[in-house]
Amino acid sequence: MPSIVSREGFQMGRISDSETKSFQTCQRKHYYTYGLRLQPRRMSDGLTRGIVGHEVLAEYYSALADRKDHAAAVDAANSRMASFIQKAADTGLDVILFTDLQKRLQDYYEWSYANERGAFRFQEVEQAYRLTLPGGLQYVMRLDLLAESISGPYAGQLVLIDHKFVWDFYSEDEVAMNSQLPKYLGILAANDVPVRIAYLNMIRTRVNKKPMAIADKFRRAVVKPTPEEIQTIFLEELKVAEQIEFFRSLSLEQWESEITRSMTPMNCKTCPFAILCKADLQGQDTRLMRQVEFEPRPVNEAMEVKQA
Repeated sequence: MPSIVSREGFQMGRISDSETKSFQTCQRKHYYTYGLRLQPRRMSDGLTRGIVGHEVLAEYYSALADRKDHAAAVDAANSRMASFIQKAADTGLDVILFTDLQKRLQDYYEWSYANERGAFRFQEVEQAYRLTLPGGLQYVMRLDLLAESISGPYAGQLVLIDHKFVWDFYSEDEVAMNSQLPKYLGILAANDVPVRIAYLNMIRTRVNKKPMAIADKFRRAVVKPTPEEIQTIFLEELKVAEQIEFFRSLSLEQWESEITRSMTPMNCKTCPFAILCKADLQGQDTRLMRQVEFEPRPVNEAMEVKQA
């Protein structure tokens, strides 16, 4: 569907988990996104759910962090969702995706109220941090939610909560091999924010014909990496960042000539640039395609970050 929300763009001198993952998935995809700074005019349903869901949850938890009651937090979130639904309707989009997401979030608010009341004191929502790497490159992250655990096994500790809108829950192996949260914990530690525990807060977006049990809609997985794991992930991340910085130092023509395609079914079937990549591979003139099917990726110059 057409993009109705903003997405973080490319900034020289900065790098993020999203960019390194893009590069590791396919250098060609990374080139289109961060070199040519393109994005498809039609955003996938999954990406739309994730971006809209994060923005709506930011309203919900910001209200709770401001010590407003549950009803006021739900009202704030519903107001934000209403603006998305109205914008979708105004641009001629099918609003079913948004109304289905709204219904799932209504269930989430009740679930979170029952599970979080007396369990967390929310402190920061959508706060950005950065870590200056060797050579001056800044690794940027924006956390979803930082809270103090006030009951349970981690009482008295700060915890990081990261929202994920998923079609199906991650398996234990997928949770264990997800490098994003260990990176985020490492950046927080470098900023003197003592957080060792993270929760992967999974909100399942699958809509079934039969009613789904609460346990089939929402799940939280604990992520507790060792210091050695965090250090190793960052050392490997630095190697990827150095490769990216090399390509950034080239002209676009040189950049394009140096990169490779992954060309694997798993990567290509979900890549938003697959049609453009194939046309370029065949030697076609893709200038018109880039103008019609894609649009400039916005640059977020206003990002405020805390720096280590």
